[in-house]
Amino acid sequence: MKRALLMALLLALALAMPLGFTQPARAATCYSYSCDTLDPQAAGCAGDAYTRYEYTFRGYRVELRVSPKCWAAWTRATYVSGNAWLFAAYLEASTSGGLVQEWVNWNGDSGWSHMRSFSYSVRACATSNTGSTCGPWA
Repeated sequence: MKRALLMALLLALALAMPLGFTQPARAATCYSYSCDTLDPQAAGCAGDAYTRYEYTFRGYRVELRVSPKCWAAWTRATYVSGNAWLFAAYLEASTSGGLVQEWVNWNGDSGWSHMRSFSYSVRACATSNTGSTCGPWA
């Protein structure tokens, strides 16, 4: 009887592990101004992020991403189509020291910038061989 109960308990535990137990979400390592210049993935801020706005410029989707948990923002850019031979994207923040840019670091066809506090006015910008554009200040 004890052996059957032990086997049933072990079987229930084995079945429950893949279904009910998940790894906890990565804790954020910064908040607001302490996120300035940090990578959103490494700082644990990307998990709850949403796209505040996006636009397409010269064949790239440019997004302003915001993490409520970290109260920080960054720019993400992804190649969609087109043939711009020179393209770069960046987050622009209006700080007490003036305008600052955090440029997108590319990993293949997409990439993201480092963060700035969402307490600043921020916007997602892009530039190419044919001109530049920015989204609205947020």
